[in-house]
Amino acid sequence: MFYHGRNGFRPKLQSISCQTKSCLKSSTCATEQILFCQNTTNNKLSKVLEYKNQSIVSNRCSYEFYIPNHLLKQTHECMIIAALNPHCFTIQLKQDAIEFDKFQREINDFYNELDDRQYLVRPEQILTNLCVICADPKSSDNDKIWNRSQILDFDVNDNTVNLFYVDLGTWDEYVPINRLRHLIDCFHRHLVFSLTCRLAHISPINNDNVDLTWPTDATDQFLAVIDQVLPEIEFISFGDDGCFQTNLFVINSGQYVCVNDYMIHIKKAKAIVQSTNIDDNNQTIVRSDKNCASNSNPSIHPVIALYNQLGEALTRSLVKSRPTSLNNSSVPSSSISNEPLVKLIHIQANNINQKLPIIFIHYQKTILIPDFNICTLLKIINSNIDIDIIQDY
Repeated sequence: MFYHGRNGFRPKLQSISCQTKSCLKSSTCATEQILFCQNTTNNKLSKVLEYKNQSIVSNRCSYEFYIPNHLLKQTHECMIIAALNPHCFTIQLKQDAIEFDKFQREINDFYNELDDRQYLVRPEQILTNLCVICADPKSSDNDKIWNRSQILDFDVNDNTVNLFYVDLGTWDEYVPINRLRHLIDCFHRHLVFSLTCRLAHISPINNDNVDLTWPTDATDQFLAVIDQVLPEIEFISFGDDGCFQTNLFVINSGQYVCVNDYMIHIKKAKAIVQSTNIDDNNQTIVRSDKNCASNSNPSIHPVIALYNQLGEALTRSLVKSRPTSLNNSSVPSSSISNEPLVKLIHIQANNINQKLPIIFIHYQKTILIPDFNICTLLKIINSNIDIDIIQDY
């Protein structure tokens, strides 16, 4: 299956870095360690030279994702790579972890040894959905971790992009393009084995919310119960939103707990009914949640769909926040400027490594700044400022 993305305007979510493991075992003697290092170095250089003969991918706009239909109705051990809410979390099956770790090491070895300008991504080469690879900013300069990515948006003014990390199931924003490199063919063709899932048969309690987004407290409870555990997951079906409908199980305080039922028990979710359809072409069971927001375009990856939905929700909230007098104004529509009423710019703060988004709203002859942006700016100026007191005013 191929997934594509599209443009959107959304708030920031922190991406999650993947970790690599050391190959050197301390239990070996000094001579064995030296030979091991020599062999490892030789193999690494040999692989790098082999990969340099691979063609550069500079115009692909999708990846192929692994869809394990044969694992439906079974329970498997897994690792949760990223979790955005109970309806969007990404896992990797335990049985696939060793193979992916090997693949990730080969990617890191190749790009960390690379010093060739032809792999740099130039502004004129950037396309929406373009497949690239990106250096993780939190990894050390001498041992960078590289993540396969897809470009969601490009800001030509500051040469930054928003990226979807396909193997991690999350996104990052305002990424300088100097962190990007072109993929080589074999790295692009390698299947994405990460699986994006949702808890089946539940939805947010607040059904009046048109966006049906999960409130922060519900998401926090979900994140808490899956933290630092190796869960088991049951694949129920492949949903029409591109997610696997699942039951998730963890050991909590010595008890075997179904996370789906737990969310209902603590009143952070409610039970819902699901409709069932049978795909006659491949006999895959497809279920959809009634009264629950879904990805209307299954060719868009569910994480990208969430990215778009959050951007659209933010845009709607900004429109609703305009004073009603704007709609009742007696000024003829022909005299209203066609310039955008909302502007997003990015500022660089000295004490952080990334740019901060600041929203400006133009209303009549006034420039408005949302209160959460004011709080952010004041906090940068003086970290001891009590934000709660400011918000009361």
